Amino acid sequence: MLSLEEYIAKRKKEDKLDEFDYEQRLENIKTCVEYVLEYYTRYLGLTEGENRSAIQENKLNNYKEKIKVYSPDVQKKLIEFYDNYHTCVEIRLNNFIKSNAMFLIYNTENEFRNLSYECYDFLSRKLPYLKKEGEFIFVLLKDTFRIKSEENSDFTFLKKDIKESVVQWMEKIYYKYDINIYNFAYEYILKFEEGTTRIREKDDINYSIDPFVYYDYKQSQNLFNLDNVYPKIAHKPFIKGKRKELELIMMYVWTNGMLRDKRYWKEYLDKVLPYVK
Repeated sequence: MLSLEEYIAKRKKEDKLDEFDYEQRLENIKTCVEYVLEYYTRYLGLTEGENRSAIQENKLNNYKEKIKVYSPDVQKKLIEFYDNYHTCVEIRLNNFIKSNAMFLIYNTENEFRNLSYECYDFLSRKLPYLKKEGEFIFVLLKDTFRIKSEENSDFTFLKKDIKESVVQWMEKIYYKYDINIYNFAYEYILKFEEGTTRIREKDDINYSIDPFVYYDYKQSQNLFNLDNVYPKIAHKPFIKGKRKELELIMMYVWTNGMLRDKRYWKEYLDKVLPYVK
């Protein structure tokens, strides 16, 4: 019995199909799909229903691989929803929290609980089968926070560019509160840039190069709108008195991760380091 790859090679040879013929690419895609269906429905003798089940099982297995980062209990529920309703609930939830610039700096049960109520209200209207799953949404939200905080949690990649005491401060926060200040700054900067882009578009300002160039990141006052943001989070024990450190990390993200202006990054460090503990 031929394998799928062998069967396709055999049929290609019979039909003299040239996959490198660019002008025939669309027709070749259609033909190759037909080879696969033909293999399962004729060569292996599977019925259309059996073939459909095999494809669905393969999709389910692929989905299981994708959600392995979640806790076992969360995985179990996500698989149940995917199997029964063909919906990736975790993607819907991630899309919802994208608009929340403060999510990755949450550290209290009330913050997570209040956001879960908003998220539940949004998701249950879109996905009616979640109407009795308020507690699961809360658990999924916290598990999502854990996963996002674990990314880039090895802060060694920052040590050659950022003052050691600042990196140690980030490490201490992560191990005590499970909060990744670097990831928070990165997500915040992305949303901040999106906001400045919308303002430019509204004002009909045309730009054709990297949009990050258009923000005056060399200004000395209220960088990244911290005058408005910092007072909202200054009460948090790990942020209190650390405005300059937070600004420094955001500038690192802007000049090294987004704009790639390492020359100004060095200039900025010379100006700000005397004010950083």
